[in-house]
Order: sequence, then structure tokens, then C-alpha cells
Amino acid sequence: KINLHAARGFRNVVRKFCAAHFGHYITVLFQKFPLRVANRGAILIEFAICMPILIILLFYVHDLVKIKRYYSQTEFVAQQMANILQNISQKRDNKYITQKDLGYCASLAWLSAYPGKTMYHTDPRTNTSHELSSMPWFYVYCVKGVSGGKASVLWGMHFYCYKATVPTEWLAYQVTSDTVCSNVRWGTNVEPSTIYPTLKINEGEMKIIIECQLYNEDSLMSSADYNASDNSVTRIKKAFGCRLITPKSLYSNSVNRHCFPSIVIFSPKSELFKETKPS
Repeated sequence: KINLHAARGFRNVVRKFCAAHFGHYITVLFQKFPLRVANRGAILIEFAICMPILIILLFYVHDLVKIKRYYSQTEFVAQQMANILQNISQKRDNKYITQKDLGYCASLAWLSAYPGKTMYHTDPRTNTSHELSSMPWFYVYCVKGVSGGKASVLWGMHFYCYKATVPTEWLAYQVTSDTVCSNVRWGTNVEPSTIYPTLKINEGEMKIIIECQLYNEDSLMSSADYNASDNSVTRIKKAFGCRLITPKSLYSNSVNRHCFPSIVIFSPKSELFKETKPS
């Protein structure tokens, strides 16, 4: 048990000694911070209660910053792809965009998110490829305005990067209907907002929609991160380095996860896209 009288007496002795040797400032310091021996236990209890909460808040802030960064990356890539597509074929006689043009454009734009060869798929379940546990995935849609303020999706394609070759190999697939892996809805003679909420288009006008995502599946995860007993939530957290917040996925099952979608809509230059998918 602490003797408060003895503690205060000792404090007075220390204060007089400090005042004699260190001057007025030390005396003021003792007056501003009086002894609170009885509150020591309360301070420890407050610390024990607050510290876990602060740690949890720290992890939440860490996850929010990461998620914001991933969305910023996919948005920037979509914007870069739109800029590159507007200019990639302008010095050719035939300016129409091809699938190879889309692949070259994607290879350049995605470097901001996947430096070097980290975007390419070469050997699953090793640390020699897909060090980031994900790969780029994007959709391209062509939409045309029709009479009555309506719009129609003329064609759609999705691409993902398969392996690093010369030229770079991007696998391309045609989209002909709604897919749960995209925020863009397929439609013919529908309201533009049905295709995408912010889409605005005039009759006869053509617009291109680019949607970029980060795609994760079990085969992309390294041996250090992959655990067969983990559920989908745990795997997606590991893949993107989150501790508490689970990144939202457009489509997620035990294997496939489509995350951080960002969309850019632009009006292409004339003779850039046909009403049929690029060859």
C-alpha cells in the first residue's frame, strides 16, 4: 500500500532541490503536473481498453488506403487505355482498331499497376510469376445511340493477360450477353442508364466503355499465400494484403474473384471502331 503522506513529502524535497539547482522552470513544472498516485490504476485500465481499439483502427486505415490505391490504379489504367486507343492507329492508312492494338494498348497501360512481368501468367503456383497474386482483366464495349433516346450495345469483348511473349499474348473473348463479372449491362434499344448508370449518348453517336479490374484466382497465388483450407474471404484478403476489410468483388466463388472495377466512357475518333468487334 502506497503511503501518500510520505510520497508528497518526498515530492516536496525533490521540488526544493530542483528549484535550488535548476531555477523557476522546474518549480512551475511540478505545479502543472501534481502527483496523482491514486489514479495510476485507472490509467492502466484505460490503456488496456483503448490500445486494442487503436490497433483495430490502425488496421482499418491500412486496409482503406490499400483499397483506395487499387481503385485508383484501375481507374488510371482505364484512362490511359482510352488515351492510347485514340492515337495508336492514327498514322496508319487503316485506322480501325484491331485486337492486337487493344493488346499493345493494355500492355502499356497496365504497367502502372503491374511493373515488369508481374502481370503475366507463366507457371502457376510458383513465385516466378504473378508476384502480386492477381492479373489484369478488362472489358471493352461499343455502344451506339438509337432513336427515342435509347441505346444498344453493338459488341463487347473481355481480355486477360496470359503470358509474356513477343508480341504479348492477351486472350480475347467475345461478350454477347450480361455477365456477373462486369458492371456494364447488355442491352438493345434500352435506356442508356440501363447499360451503365452514367452513360449519356445521342442518336447515331458511338461510345466506347472500358472497364478495368484486378482478377484473382487460386492458381495465381504463391505457395506462401495459398492454403487449401482457407475460404474465399481469407484468400481475397491475402491476395490484396488486407487485414480486416474484405475487398468487394463483382463475382466471387471459391476460385474466381473480380475486384476493384473502374470504368471510363469516351467518344472515339472517326474510323476508329466499327460496329462489329475488332478483328
